[in-house]
Amino acid sequence: MLLYNQYKKASIAKLYKDSLESLDHSNTFSTPSLSPMLIKQIIEHILTIRNDSLDSKWVVSLSTVCIGFHQAVSSVISNHVTPSLNIGSMINHIGSKYCLFTKAPLHLNALDLPFLPPDHIEQCLDSLQSLTVPFDFGGNSGESIIFINVRRQPNLRYICFMEVPDYIIERKMCKLSEQNSQEPYSVVKIQMDGDGVSDYHSRCFIEMFRVYVDDHPTLQDIEIHSNSPAGPPALSKLSSDAGTRLNFIWAHGALENTGYYNYICRKGYGYDEYDLLGHMDENELDHITFINMFKDHPVQNLYKAKNVQQIILKPSEYATKQKEYSLNVQRFYEGCRQLKTLSLVVTELEFILPLIPAQGTAQTLQLLEIYVDDWISISKDEIGNTIHEIITKMIAIVDQPNLMKITVRTLNPSFIYLSFYRCCPKCPLKVAKADNQSILISNMSI
Repeated sequence: MLLYNQYKKASIAKLYKDSLESLDHSNTFSTPSLSPMLIKQIIEHILTIRNDSLDSKWVVSLSTVCIGFHQAVSSVISNHVTPSLNIGSMINHIGSKYCLFTKAPLHLNALDLPFLPPDHIEQCLDSLQSLTVPFDFGGNSGESIIFINVRRQPNLRYICFMEVPDYIIERKMCKLSEQNSQEPYSVVKIQMDGDGVSDYHSRCFIEMFRVYVDDHPTLQDIEIHSNSPAGPPALSKLSSDAGTRLNFIWAHGALENTGYYNYICRKGYGYDEYDLLGHMDENELDHITFINMFKDHPVQNLYKAKNVQQIILKPSEYATKQKEYSLNVQRFYEGCRQLKTLSLVVTELEFILPLIPAQGTAQTLQLLEIYVDDWISISKDEIGNTIHEIITKMIAIVDQPNLMKITVRTLNPSFIYLSFYRCCPKCPLKVAKADNQSILISNMSI
């Protein structure tokens, strides 16, 4: 109660209303000029420090603001690894002052290889530092994996294997398949051959590692985004000795969100979303470090993944009201050995209470992030005088020495509503000093 009253001095509804009025009265203002160095730093932050994909047309539009913007954008995408940027069309004039690429890009999605001019492919592959390799575990047929084999990548430092819906690969695969065997890339298919789903997925990872990871001493980081919990092989001695890091992100249900099958376990003509994790032993899940759990996907076997360091739970309103769902999530917390970051995305703030770690569990947790769909649900809690009770209960439940920060954010509009932190394990939680109104206005102005 004390923390809440200390922080909350104005309702979110009033804050939101005031911010809109401030925007209405700021139509005319003078914009100070920025130095070219500062402009470049801002653009570098926009283009490199983000996880989602950048629209290549938007990047081109950004570069046409003025000559200074063009030079800054060109410098960033030519000299930095930018995994968020997809090429999407032919780049015929690499090195020209009118082309944003002054040299071959340092990052590529393997599906963008056909967009490189033939006279630049060898140069690109020789200097390539980062590569995203999309793959598909057979789509709706479940009969074969498809991935792109890039035969040359001598200086590769970072590789990301990204499971995608089958139509994404099929849409561009024809261009790759038309290439002759002399090209430095090709499409690879691996038949299922009667394997169990878990064994089949593991065999596919073994083949991808053989192509890209084994005997590759320059590789520093490997990241896998997969809809299947089945894991990759152990790193080779060469990779281990070189200090190569492996991060496995289980994005459970991500593909189903795009309208395609969530291939978890083959059963007859369909897929049983509940079985594969249940058929796997705990030691087969030690590779999972990050879980991104979508919608109402089953969590009854989640407890088997004990080495998870970060998890994002996005349950539907229906799931948050089911006692069995929260009990299974709590069982997961009880067995966690390394959980550091927990993110919960809910429609109503009150739904978080059964989903946050119970007292005495998840003792390694350092960051708790609460995301509420929109500000209206929080304003209802304020009007009903229930929000202080929710916040007080939440802090009483999760507060433990290792927890260094708690944030409550709204997604629509996107801004920080509440934020608490502690300086060290011996200090109590304190209110973060922040100007909420300026945060709200800055997010709405983008």
